[in-house]
Amino acid sequence: MILPVRGSYPQIRAFIADMLVTIPAVALVDMIIKREDIKSGRLEVRLSLNLYLNQ
Repeated sequence: MILPVRGSYPQIRAFIADMLVTIPAVALVDMIIKREDIKSGRLEVRLSLNLYLNQ
């Protein structure tokens, strides 16, 4: 899965931590971080996730 996320660095860290605790079958594979400029507190992040399911 690819999931776009926007917010501050602490918000994004908290989101990832909550997601990994809530859904233990999810693994964070890759993260791409963009920021408009060095002073901007808002980040645009693209999370790549794997979801593992039992059959």
